[in-house]
Amino acid sequence: MTQFYKHWRDVPGDAWRWPNFTPSEIACKGDGSLLVDAGSLDKLQEVCQRLGKAMTLNSAFRSPAHNKAVGGEPDSQHRTGKAFDVALTGAFTRAQLHAASKAAGFTGFGDYDHFVHIDTGPARTWDRRTS
Repeated sequence: MTQFYKHWRDVPGDAWRWPNFTPSEIACKGDGSLLVDAGSLDKLQEVCQRLGKAMTLNSAFRSPAHNKAVGGEPDSQHRTGKAFDVALTGAFTRAQLHAASKAAGFTGFGDYDHFVHIDTGPARTWDRRTS
């Protein structure tokens, strides 16, 4: 199930069931809009539970304009609310994040220098680390 909000502040408190995240964390960093993909957020919450640690998200939902502004792929899973870029802050390793995300049902994995992209789109992997 997906639900769109013009701004994250429009999300009713009783509609938010993911305790490790806030609507503002998942919302578009460009205009504050929010597309909630409940299944993907359920999986993200499960990753937190499996890791036993909080996660910092660099990016989640992106509006079409913001996705273009940041150089995102035109068909990015971020535009559907199914993708999350998880910062590697030292609280867990890249390998731990991959394992927990796979166990939770994520299918798309992209490795970057300081974060890991996870999504529930088509199964695929890529590595864009420079070091």
